[in-house]
Amino acid sequence: DEEGDETLLAGAVRTFETDADTDGTPVVMTRQARDVDDTEATLRGSVDMVGYDDGIVFFLYGTDIDAFEEVAGDYDTYDAIEEDGDALRKIRVDADLDGEDTYAEQVDTLVSDTRYYVAIGVEYEDEGDDVLVLGHVLTFRTDES
Repeated sequence: DEEGDETLLAGAVRTFETDADTDGTPVVMTRQARDVDDTEATLRGSVDMVGYDDGIVFFLYGTDIDAFEEVAGDYDTYDAIEEDGDALRKIRVDADLDGEDTYAEQVDTLVSDTRYYVAIGVEYEDEGDDVLVLGHVLTFRTDES
């Protein structure tokens, strides 16, 4: 100031997030299941298409973790994924995603007192090739009846 004293002025504190380093692929994030009881749960997740169009968004859930690894390594389309009873089930939640969205899907055919695995996924086309991306596989346990 005029007397030679220094004054520190501070503005409001603001926060921000940077975008994930995506390597040009959609960002797929599985969220923890909610409202879990003995036969029901709400599966949750989000997908950001990062410039791709026409994404087919789906959840996989089931009791066999190995089935998820097979899907990630062996399939490139949603339709090709084979369900296997309680071991692996699929449910499409969006057939034409452009941009980004979050999803919550209630399933009500679960078995009580059972460990389940869940992941959200997206199928999209990249330079004429079908590509399938899964989010991290998370787990939850249904309640005892």
